[in-house]
Formats: sequence, C-alpha cells, structure tokens
Amino acid sequence: MQGKLRRGMLTQEARGLGVVNLEKFARALRLHWYWYQWVDQTRPWMGMTLSVDSKDANLFSALIRVQIGDGRRASFWTDNWLSHAMLSQIAPTLFAKCKHKRMSVREVLTQDRWVQSIQHSINIELVEEYYGIWEKLSTTNTDDLFRDDVQDNIH
Repeated sequence: MQGKLRRGMLTQEARGLGVVNLEKFARALRLHWYWYQWVDQTRPWMGMTLSVDSKDANLFSALIRVQIGDGRRASFWTDNWLSHAMLSQIAPTLFAKCKHKRMSVREVLTQDRWVQSIQHSINIELVEEYYGIWEKLSTTNTDDLFRDDVQDNIH
C-alpha cells in the first residue's frame, strides 16, 4: 500500500498522479460528494451510501450549516442545523441513548419522535442535555414552502 501511495504523490512527469497528499485529496473528494448530496440531486450516485468517516462528517459539519426549510432532508442528529455543531456532538449522552439516530428534523418537530426514542435511564447529564435541546427546539419551526438547503459556514 505504501508504494501505491508514494506513486500517487509523484509528479505526472514521473508517472504519478501529481497529488501531494492522497489522504487529504481523498477526504476533499468525499466532502465534495457530501456537498453534492445537498446541492445536486441529479448526480448518478445519489441515493448510494457514501463511505465517509467521523472525521469527514465532523469536518463537513464545521464547514457547512444546514438551512431548515421543510425539514425533510436535514438529519436531526448529524447535520449542523440548530447551532454551531451537530446535536450528536452537543448532546453525546443523549445521542448514545437514542434508538432512532436517522430521524429528519421534520419527524422530530412534528411528532416529537426524538423524545420517544430515548432509552430512559436517567442521570443528571442526560437531563441537562435533554433540557438544552428541548429549549432550542421550542423556537424552531419548519416551512413547507422551502426545501432544506446548505450554506458554507466559513466567515
């Protein structure tokens, strides 16, 4: 494997790909695919599961903010839509206790499914995280006139 990585880093004149760092290049490509899941639904690979790791997801979350419209596409736990990070990072104890981790924002706001999916074994940390999210959700609404969208979070 190491030989293949080195060959990819060779210049094109030396029969390489001319990529300085294949790992960073691969991450950038995966983030590009992640971005296109949001902005262009016509891509032939849409609907396929992307092989992104937690670093990819965290980086995407840091760089992108999801603008909630109807709430159908945005993931309640793993998209950066409510504050400065994914809710799975803001409330890790609560996320760990949640049975349904792939709910959309719409499902959560219209049916309160996130509350029902928590496996109840109460401790103080869980209550604090629960209350923090509950408070933020009380002022959040969806709008059926608009689709969820993304915008870069780079200032």
